[in-house]
Amino acid sequence: MCRALRALFVLPSLDGGGAERVTLDLLRLLGRDRVRPCLFLFQHKGALLSEASPEHLVSNAVDRSGDKAFFSPLPRLIASAQAVDVIVACLQCRTTYLAWLAGILTRRPVIGWVQNAAVPGSPMDSVRHRFLMRLVQPRLAASVFPCERAYEVLAKRIPFARTRVEFIPNFINHERVRQLAGGDRAVELGHPGGDAMLTAVGRLAPQKGFDILLRAVHELHARGNRCRLIILGEGPERSKLMQLVTDLSLQGYVEMPGFTANPYSIMRRSDVFVLASRFEGLPLALMEARALGIPIVSTDCVAGPREILDGGSYGLLVPVDDHIAMADAIGSVIDKRQCRLSQTVSLHEDLADSGARTAVAAWEALLDDVAARS
Repeated sequence: MCRALRALFVLPSLDGGGAERVTLDLLRLLGRDRVRPCLFLFQHKGALLSEASPEHLVSNAVDRSGDKAFFSPLPRLIASAQAVDVIVACLQCRTTYLAWLAGILTRRPVIGWVQNAAVPGSPMDSVRHRFLMRLVQPRLAASVFPCERAYEVLAKRIPFARTRVEFIPNFINHERVRQLAGGDRAVELGHPGGDAMLTAVGRLAPQKGFDILLRAVHELHARGNRCRLIILGEGPERSKLMQLVTDLSLQGYVEMPGFTANPYSIMRRSDVFVLASRFEGLPLALMEARALGIPIVSTDCVAGPREILDGGSYGLLVPVDDHIAMADAIGSVIDKRQCRLSQTVSLHEDLADSGARTAVAAWEALLDDVAARS
C-alpha cells in the first residue's frame, strides 16, 4: 500500500489485564510507516487508561461507564470503522461479535484475537457463546491465537477449515518490566519476620483460581510451613475471596491491595510466583515472572504455562484445581529458596526483545495482507 494502513483495535475497556497490556504495547511498537493504529473502547475507563497514548484513543469511545447494554457501543464503533482499513477485535466473545457486525456494515475486514482457551468452565464454553462463535469466527478475515494449543481447543468446536489462522505469541515490554522492577517495594505491603512471600497477579475472577491458591496456603500453614501471600489485582470476586480468607483463618497472612501499576518491584522480591489459573491463553504475568527470574509454581492449564515454562524447565507445573499438589510444589520451592533459580533479567533480555520484534513484524504483515486482500 502507498500509505500507512489504518487499523482500529477494539477493547471493552482498559482494565488492567494481559490482553489490554499487550494491545497497548503492540500499538506502541507498530511501525508508523506501515500502520496507523487507533483504539476504540466500549467503556472509557480502566486502570491502564492513563498509559494509552492520546494519538491512539479515538474521540468517540463510549464514555458511559455504566452502560453495559450489549449493542450500545455499535453505532459509534461503526462510525469509527468507516475511517479505517482493518478492524482488530482484541478479545473474544462480545468484542469480536460487535467488531464483526461493524465490519459487515462498513465492509471492512475483521481480525479476531483469541486470548484464552475455550475450556469447560470458561465463558466461551456457554451455549450462547458456542453458537455465536460458530457463527462469527469462521467468517472473520483471520483469527489470531497466542499459541497452537489455544487454537486446537477451539478448533474442536468451530469449523476453521476455510478460515485463516495465525499464531502470534503475546510478548512483554521487557524494557518497561526491567525498569519498574528496580523500583522500591511498597512499604505498606508484606509482614515482618522470616515467612516466605508468595505473589500472584491477575483479575479477581474465577478464571484465575485464587480460591485454590488460598486453600494451598491454608494447607501449607496446617503443615507448619508459614508463608504470606500478596494477590495483586482487582475484580468481582474480591468479597468472596476475602470471606474465604476469614474462613480459612488466614487473616494477617494474605493481602489483596488491588490493581498495582507496578507489580514488578513486589514480584522480584518474592520467594515464589504462583499462577493458579483454570484456563489461559499465553499469560503475560507468567512471562514477566520468568523474565524477572522468580521461582515459579503454575497450574498446567490447557494452554500457556507449559509453553512459557518449556514443559517445566523454568518452573513447577501442577494440575488445575488441586490445592494439595499446589501446596506440595510451593513447599518444595520454599524449602530451597536460598538456592534461588539462576534466572536473571539479563538472561532473558535478548529472548524477550526478539519475541517482541517477531510478534510486531507478524502483526504488520498480517494487517498488510488482510487490507490488501479486502
